Amino acid sequence: SLLQQEKILEQRVAERTDALAQANARLELLAMQDPLTGLANRTALTQHLQQAMLRTERRNELLALVLIDLDRFGMVNKDHDHTVGDAVIGEVGRVVRDFLRAEDVGGRLGGDEFGLILPYTQRIDAARVVGRIRDQIAALSGPRGTGEVRVTASIGFETYDGTDMDSVEVLRRRAELALRRAKERGGDQGLYYRSLAEASGAEETGT
Repeated sequence: SLLQQEKILEQRVAERTDALAQANARLELLAMQDPLTGLANRTALTQHLQQAMLRTERRNELLALVLIDLDRFGMVNKDHDHTVGDAVIGEVGRVVRDFLRAEDVGGRLGGDEFGLILPYTQRIDAARVVGRIRDQIAALSGPRGTGEVRVTASIGFETYDGTDMDSVEVLRRRAELALRRAKERGGDQGLYYRSLAEASGAEETGT
């Protein structure tokens, strides 16, 4: 009957609408996801950091930003093929993911750079996470293909309590400076921005 045909048509339209919504959701997820590691990409991580900083300001809670850069990773791609390099990046991504709590966000910023946003995290807890991540990354070293691969990381981190900076860029710049100092000191270590600031002065640390 005509009524039955109308019901069938309505059902098909509803099914196609639902399928389209699911497809759009998958596309949106892919646009915010790093394809090699499954972590958030740079754009998504920046958005999450902005939201986390706003929550911290409203609630007077702590937030830690951790930045990771693999040491001498260019040599891995130079001495081995890119399949080995991609495998290492994927394994570092798994290390990052294993340390994430439900409220945390981990991402790949590009190349061999990673970041973690850790809400409700004090300096001592962030330092503990940084040390364990560094150890887990170093444990990835070993034979790969035709030779040995040494994997270590320089890590910089900074905390935020909602009062002492006014933008995501300041927080990120501080963590990046700590990372750069770790790399300058030979890598395979994590440094806290505020410790550097206390030791060397604000004019040197970019505030």
